[in-house]
Amino acid sequence: MPACARILLVVLFSSSVLAAPRPPPPKPDNGVWQHADPTSLGMDVAAVRDHETLCDESRADACLVVYRGAIVTEYEGPRFRLPMYAMSSTKSVTSLLVGMLIADGRIPGLDTPVSRYIPSWSEGDKGKVTLRHLMTHTSGLKRRMTRKDGSIGWIEDKNPAVIGLPLSWPPGTRFDYSNEGVQLLSPVLDAAAGEPIQRYARRRLFEPLGLRSTSFMVDSKGHAWTYADLKTTPRELARIGLLLLRGGVWRGARIVPEDWIALSTAAATDLEPTCGLLWWRIARPRGFAARGYLDTNLYVFPDRDLVVVRMQAKPSPAALSYEPAALALFERMAPRDAAPPL
Repeated sequence: MPACARILLVVLFSSSVLAAPRPPPPKPDNGVWQHADPTSLGMDVAAVRDHETLCDESRADACLVVYRGAIVTEYEGPRFRLPMYAMSSTKSVTSLLVGMLIADGRIPGLDTPVSRYIPSWSEGDKGKVTLRHLMTHTSGLKRRMTRKDGSIGWIEDKNPAVIGLPLSWPPGTRFDYSNEGVQLLSPVLDAAAGEPIQRYARRRLFEPLGLRSTSFMVDSKGHAWTYADLKTTPRELARIGLLLLRGGVWRGARIVPEDWIALSTAAATDLEPTCGLLWWRIARPRGFAARGYLDTNLYVFPDRDLVVVRMQAKPSPAALSYEPAALALFERMAPRDAAPPL
């Protein structure tokens, strides 16, 4: 080959290398995740693809489908950024901590009065409020939606604010979804754990699961937000779902009591049959979910060995509704009585 031709070939090759797009850096799995082709696992591939389309058309920022312990599809929308916030799905993580503290002997049981930990709640109807009431939205603390109404979302020093709220009706007489009632668990769990609950959660739940990007929001006084906005990622939220699928055991170590998982995801109040203990029951396909604003949700379907995460940070106009269509797709995409995890 003439020298000029060799020079031209080198120049062309170098230009093509420089022009070639670099692949995105691999996401850290920390030795947890496997990836699998849904076809190889016997999934309904059309349903998997339809779900990804639904994620796009509902304006999700992220969707993750985990089947038999492996990621089969991972969607990231144009607004995807890390970390993300779990919205009110945080309540279900708080539920896990309650079960762990009961197992530790730090809380006698669900019918323990709130006054055991907050002495100012010892008189009148407040003296009748139990942890069960707080965890089933039946405490008598009404739902507050606006700054004017005293919504906890607008208050900096959250724990004294919820401790000072009046009851709107006697406990156990009415279901009313209450962020304030779940935030009242923050001082309760601090007292029960003997340390800030966010520190207990880090040591006993997040670190054992390898959740390096997950943490509770805290207010200006260092109080954990037990009702909303856990900082996390789709993969780390999915890891909590896997923990529940595996009966509360992670890599051979017991993290959450198995009986607590069964109890907290079963019907917990006659006043709202779909309500568990800060979890939501799903009839079809049979399973349970942590639910948050804008369908920032974690779904767990034990008899299908299926975990799905969907997250969204901001409202989007003209977006399709997600959950009704998604539930029908979950039923199609993964057969019941799935084989054991890979």
